[in-house]
Amino acid sequence: MADKEGIKDTVLSFLRQMGVEVIYWDPEGDRFVLPYNIEGKDIMVYVLFLDDYRWVVTLADLYDLAELPEHVNREAFYRRLLSDNFMRYETRYGIDFENHLVALAEMRSDELEYENFSTEFAGVLGSAAHFITKIAPELGIPL
Repeated sequence: MADKEGIKDTVLSFLRQMGVEVIYWDPEGDRFVLPYNIEGKDIMVYVLFLDDYRWVVTLADLYDLAELPEHVNREAFYRRLLSDNFMRYETRYGIDFENHLVALAEMRSDELEYENFSTEFAGVLGSAAHFITKIAPELGIPL
């Protein structure tokens, strides 16, 4: 069984070491909530713990896919996301349980160390910025 408090404390210390300024704990969601402004857009970033704290997942909630306009070619949109997952370093997009597009990274809690965590975290922020500055404008997605 994972040491939940130890894992949570380790992640909190990493976030502080990385200079994250605003950190909230959401006990109902069992996650850290980190409000960010990325490229002029307010984005919620979460660090959550899955499978009884065996996995640490960082994700940025980017877009409610229910709001995707009719003029957006969905095949081109999803192809672009999948291509970027493959072609861009530390880029991974997915869809959460609420049908939101997210940028995400995960790591096993038993492999939790600062360099990997901070690299994965930066990848999530970079993926969010890439979506906001490149993908959304190119495909005509209003943010």
